[in-house]
Amino acid sequence: MARFQMRNKKNFQIFLMFLLGLHGCSDTLPTPSEQAWQPDDTTLGEHFVYVMIGFVPAPKMHEVATTLNEHRIRIMRNQGVSNLPRVTVKVWGDRDSFEQAFLTHEHGNARFVAGYVDAENWEVRVFNFDRPIGLTAVHEFAHLVSIAVNPSIDNNPRWLWEAIAIYESARPPVPDISDLKCFGPSSSPTLQDLNRHPMNIYRVGYYLTKFIVDSWGMESVAQLIESNGDLPASLGVSEQQFENLWFQSMRADEMSQSDSDC
Repeated sequence: MARFQMRNKKNFQIFLMFLLGLHGCSDTLPTPSEQAWQPDDTTLGEHFVYVMIGFVPAPKMHEVATTLNEHRIRIMRNQGVSNLPRVTVKVWGDRDSFEQAFLTHEHGNARFVAGYVDAENWEVRVFNFDRPIGLTAVHEFAHLVSIAVNPSIDNNPRWLWEAIAIYESARPPVPDISDLKCFGPSSSPTLQDLNRHPMNIYRVGYYLTKFIVDSWGMESVAQLIESNGDLPASLGVSEQQFENLWFQSMRADEMSQSDSDC
């Protein structure tokens, strides 16, 4: 009986060591490998290099490639850029490794991040959600074009950085102007508000850039990028004058009349 118990004890120890070994392996699993993706249409690869991290269906990679190529020239022209280095587009199929890559590159919470740029390596980086992601890649590409105009523009100021990319890509999706809640009769979000509460710029960024383009022309966008949002130097108005003109423009359209976040 004692020998049987000892044998069982040894077997249990071996089994426990096996489980611990499995647990140890799970903590050290390699990140998904990178794999180059080549589009069937070679013209889609003239200005972009495509890389998959983990499994990404070929139709999704094709969607990213075709959408980027459809918008590339327009965005470069809008921001006054004639040439760019060849851009690498990385698409993640694994969420954990995408968030780990983001956190090694940026600070903050990666939970809701859909894409970002690695400006040093001229990379667009996006995650493969279960929905079209081509315009998400376009949003990030627009950021790279802005960096080509002015390498110090990255989130400097944030309202301009995001407003331009949203206008160029319509991503995040543009809400109906009547659904915006932050433009009320007594208050509206200032540019500093948009810098401090970054989620609001995703709601109003399209309309902000549209107001700039409608009022001062598309060439003013590049001027603002070059000056890091210096409104007097680029547009000839003070920040308060700019905000008042924008608020009047927004209030002229039908929208909810309540004072709150967008």
